[in-house]
Amino acid sequence: MNQPEATKLAESELPAGAIYWDALSSGEHRVRYRTPGGENFEFTGSE
Repeated sequence: MNQPEATKLAESELPAGAIYWDALSSGEHRVRYRTPGGENFEFTGSE
């Protein structure tokens, strides 16, 4: 069973400076960050 993600925002909807952390069903986590300049970064990994 898949767990729902913490956020459903599209990359273009992330506010500048926002950081979102999602726990994935695989046991990994995903961190998304949008810089004040509008660049998006995404990191996926495990603890």
